[in-house]
Amino acid sequence: MKFYIRLSFITVLLMISYSLSSQSFQIGYTNISFVDSSRGNRKIRTEVFYPSETSGKNAAIAGTFPGKFPVICFGHGYQMSWNSYKYIRDSLVPYGFIIAFPKSEMELFPSHMDFAIDIAFILDELFESAKNPSSIFYNRVDSMNCAMGHSMGGGSAILAARFSPSVRSLAILAPLDTRPSSINAASEIEIPSMILAGKNDCVTRPEIHQVPIYSNLKSHSKIIIIIKGASHCQMAERSTKCRLAESTCKPGPEITDKAQQAIVLKYLLPWLNFHLKGDLASAEQFEALLESDPSIEFERKNK
Repeated sequence: MKFYIRLSFITVLLMISYSLSSQSFQIGYTNISFVDSSRGNRKIRTEVFYPSETSGKNAAIAGTFPGKFPVICFGHGYQMSWNSYKYIRDSLVPYGFIIAFPKSEMELFPSHMDFAIDIAFILDELFESAKNPSSIFYNRVDSMNCAMGHSMGGGSAILAARFSPSVRSLAILAPLDTRPSSINAASEIEIPSMILAGKNDCVTRPEIHQVPIYSNLKSHSKIIIIIKGASHCQMAERSTKCRLAESTCKPGPEITDKAQQAIVLKYLLPWLNFHLKGDLASAEQFEALLESDPSIEFERKNK
């Protein structure tokens, strides 16, 4: 299939070694304040959720699976809570992903660049924590990772990938053209990238934000999936501030929150399973979904 036709020999070996996509874990979580000494000891309060065998705060990371877990750092939207993406957290962690939510840049006038550096810094710090015997993540963090985010967080994830060579993939929901411009930054990004957009997004209109970002990406594997009838705020769970802003523009959503979020997850999970774990069955599933789903429009490039 075109989706994975040019895999390297090393990637094939990784595919054979991974079986996480069939696992189902409980959800453990912990609170970490990462400190970036290069930015005046900036503290980045972060909620981290990870696969465990018993759910709860500071539960031991899953021990029955001997492998390592890929890491996702998810940036929230403007004036939105990190907890607005519970449906993503609750769907991805049981399948063997660590997901971190920075709680920074929730001010009225956030810095998109600081948020981007936070995302990249957290990915690096979680990987480094796996080298520390006293860390809950000791020897359990994979080098594969993904910068994710919604709206402002999605645009900042793009800036993070431009800023840091350690970011390995991008999966972004209705990304905003940030300041500095994530559209411009996309022209220097070559990692695998997926954009999920809403056809009825009147806040970050696809033709102004997501489509130019997609067009500028230099990735050898990139895709934009536009969900018919989907809105901007329904990429997240209820946010009063987001819904209030969305109510001032047209068109409104033509599908429900649950329907939109189900479509997001339908594509997000197999894409991540393939790009972060090398799971061939997930690549085949992704292909089959694309070719048979009347609820989306898409464009892609695969070399």
